Amino acid sequence: MKKAPIQYGKSYLYSETDGMDLTYFIDYQCRIIVRAIQGFLDTYQKIRRDIEAFDRWLWDSGLYRQLNDNQRILFNIAKDDHHQRFTVRGVENNLGCSYNTAAAALNGLIDLGLFRKQKEDREWIYFLLDKHTIQKSWKS
Repeated sequence: MKKAPIQYGKSYLYSETDGMDLTYFIDYQCRIIVRAIQGFLDTYQKIRRDIEAFDRWLWDSGLYRQLNDNQRILFNIAKDDHHQRFTVRGVENNLGCSYNTAAAALNGLIDLGLFRKQKEDREWIYFLLDKHTIQKSWKS
């Protein structure tokens, strides 16, 4: 309605002046739905292409091949959920590895320029950097 308020008004008036024939109004609403679906599909395709390009870059740059199995698991989880937060204890429990192995995996991701960490209370929290920062730091 915000994008075409005049068309909405016309469809309403046409319905009223044509014996309450709702065809005009329904046609307008269907066009709104089609426009919304097309907007969604366009956004989806753009995001999909962006993800594919980043995945291709990860492989072509050789960065992905430098990760060990635990780091790949953590990186893929973080890549799929950008708001994911990791702790050494959480990784230890979820991957079923030792504390030192979990810490080494997370710190290795920092060393490769994929993650950052910050202290919250008495615990380090690890986060994935955004893909533009990763690509920029890897090129330099």
